[in-house]
Amino acid sequence: MLEFVKTLDATGGIKPFPNYEFAHRVVEGLLRERILIVAKSRQMMATWTVAAVTLHRALYDSPGLYLFLSKGARDSSELVKRLRIMVANLPGDLKEGIKIKSGEAEFPNGSRIISLPATEFAPRMHSPSGVFWDEMAFTANSEGIWASLKPAIDSGGSFVGVSSPNGTDNIFHALTTIRPTALEG
Repeated sequence: MLEFVKTLDATGGIKPFPNYEFAHRVVEGLLRERILIVAKSRQMMATWTVAAVTLHRALYDSPGLYLFLSKGARDSSELVKRLRIMVANLPGDLKEGIKIKSGEAEFPNGSRIISLPATEFAPRMHSPSGVFWDEMAFTANSEGIWASLKPAIDSGGSFVGVSSPNGTDNIFHALTTIRPTALEG
């Protein structure tokens, strides 16, 4: 990521991926854990970090389907915009054959990343290799969405949920307060 991935800084334009300790810890967690819940404060690059790792997986792992979920249509579009920035700034040979259109990226190896608003129906017709749910604590009906994601996760798909806290009445809070082994069983 530090060598090839670029991000969009609100005040400074396109910049190299920052060398933040937090980002290193998120990447280590993503590589080590099948289910990862990331509680964060704002502006920590967690969304960029997870999107970059998913981009790497889509490029280099066995062909798979990866879902990006966020709290609404505008937010899910923003995830694709971040992906588009990262791909556009890759060296020519790495971005060759990647097609990004509205809500989706397709890769030469057959992998796809689809970005959808988080609803309980969004994951139902998909069997994702990995799911990234951004802004989990700010998503309406998060318990119903989690229930619809759980079968894909239970069958071996990876999951990462990222959010800053937003009270106690959401699945993000519930998942950050249980023992890690409880997620598996």
